[in-house]
Amino acid sequence: MIQTQEKISLNLSSDKKSLDVYYPQNTGRTIYDVCDLNGRILKTGDISGNQAHIDLSDLEARIYIFLVLDGDTMTSRKFCIK
Repeated sequence: MIQTQEKISLNLSSDKKSLDVYYPQNTGRTIYDVCDLNGRILKTGDISGNQAHIDLSDLEARIYIFLVLDGDTMTSRKFCIK
């Protein structure tokens, strides 16, 4: 069974070109996806050491969903690039 939890911190840079993610991992392999509101995956990568730095310079101004998959735990959070 997939559990959902809200324990993710997103910090969008002042120039809106990068995202710093802080997430306390439960497993050794934690991955993230940046999706549009239609569910299309635009970026994917690993979270290591409880954090990740993601380049957003190629994304347009709109609302996105940040999704973390960590074992049987799924966490998501919306964020907006203006």
